[in-house]
Amino acid sequence: MTKVAVLSDIHGNLQALRAVLDDVHRQGPDFVVCAGDLVVYGPFPNECVALVRACKIVTVMGNRDWAVAVRQPGEGYAVPVGRRREVEVGLYGWTDRTISEENRAFLAGLPRRLRLRVGQTELLVVHGTCRSPFEYLRVDDDESLFTELAEVSRADVIVAGHTHVPFWRRVGEAGGPLGEVLFANAGSVGWPKDRRPEAAYLELTVNGREVRAETRRIAYPVEETVAAMRQAGLPETLMEALTLGTEIR
Repeated sequence: MTKVAVLSDIHGNLQALRAVLDDVHRQGPDFVVCAGDLVVYGPFPNECVALVRACKIVTVMGNRDWAVAVRQPGEGYAVPVGRRREVEVGLYGWTDRTISEENRAFLAGLPRRLRLRVGQTELLVVHGTCRSPFEYLRVDDDESLFTELAEVSRADVIVAGHTHVPFWRRVGEAGGPLGEVLFANAGSVGWPKDRRPEAAYLELTVNGREVRAETRRIAYPVEETVAAMRQAGLPETLMEALTLGTEIR
């Protein structure tokens, strides 16, 4: 039996990251990986990158990691539908000014995907999907999209982040053309958006061909992160979203 801990979407929230890593240490997984987005939104981008590097956590590139790595100009910064552009661009700009060049270079060197062989099971770790770190995949999307991504990915388990909402869903069936494929979203360490403020990460247990997914929720001192955000001059709307576990408006 092998355990894999999957972190994702840390977003500069050092207090949440520390709490999750403490829990990971107690659980004692065989592998720890990260599905990207170490930076933007939270007040500790450098500290979060440094801690991930110090712990030697293998990480794939998220869409916000990419934006900071390539110094995407503010006017070209990709803003998801429904969010206030001035808030998103301002948060990117703050991180762009704050991140060290050493950490920017680290983000630039991250791979887009990671394949991990665990016994007879092949895991694929990406940020959004295997096609793009910007592509969203949600639990209620049509099964045809899941099937399409399973065909392209060619893996038994496909793990992502990006939406900040944990889920898992199985498609296909044993003996079928692709077999049964498990899609799992790790949720978010630093910025949950499922109306729960606790940090979240994914624990996979692999036993032969059987894979079990569990979302672990970890309480952390949210008020310390909020205080640091306020000191850094970040928007109040951001602090409210973090406290409530909701989308940023």
